[in-house]
Amino acid sequence: MNPSTDFSDPLIIDPLIATMPTDPAQFINPISTGASLVTKVLNSAEVASGATTYNQSFNASQTLIKAREFIMGNVPTTGGFIPTDRVHYSDPKGATGKMSDGLTDVMTRRDFELALIDTQLSPLGTLESGATDDFGIAVRVAQTGPEAMVVPGEIIFLSTMGGLEGADIDSLDVPPYGNLFSLIYVDLENLNSLMGVQSIDRVYVIDGSGNGEVDVMDVFQLPEPGSGVSLLSGALGLAFFARQRFRRRRRYSI
Repeated sequence: MNPSTDFSDPLIIDPLIATMPTDPAQFINPISTGASLVTKVLNSAEVASGATTYNQSFNASQTLIKAREFIMGNVPTTGGFIPTDRVHYSDPKGATGKMSDGLTDVMTRRDFELALIDTQLSPLGTLESGATDDFGIAVRVAQTGPEAMVVPGEIIFLSTMGGLEGADIDSLDVPPYGNLFSLIYVDLENLNSLMGVQSIDRVYVIDGSGNGEVDVMDVFQLPEPGSGVSLLSGALGLAFFARQRFRRRRRYSI
């Protein structure tokens, strides 16, 4: 992603979006060591709990799933980036931006190894809320350490804040609202400390609504600025930037 990208121009942004497929024939099922992505989702704790999160995300025979695969280099699971902006953590069920939640609109000392960029800009230039951007995140193991609990090539379905494996992020509509785009920070530290994963090389964004409304443009490895403190298990941090151009227009409108 070019730092000079104009995120307010739909003609620039729309071609960059890794749009979720609408044709079931274009759904995917990456094969991994052990369970495939479809099998991993079907056998996840989220699905086993009776949640209907991914019911509409499969093809009719449940052999393919509506998802996007992002091919990465070897992304280390430790030593990431500590945001200097305020962030909104998701809760164990994937809810974000609750003002009653003590982890909404906070500063953090936690470091993150991955970031996803999502846009709320429609092809027509109107601004969507992100309230129905439901999605889960999985990663593929690249390298492991001694006595690891997993093997290279295995897919791991992430959780949020220590919740169920595969719990989806339910919304990207968070304060201050009217956001042009979202940075979804992903902490991989616990994959290292609890499972022995040293690096990952694939990221899967899985539709959690059947509507494919999440509009991820890019997934990238975050730099290693120095030491950081991992505080909570399996959390995803969400940092959001207001759409300044739209806010200025509203300020002078009547």
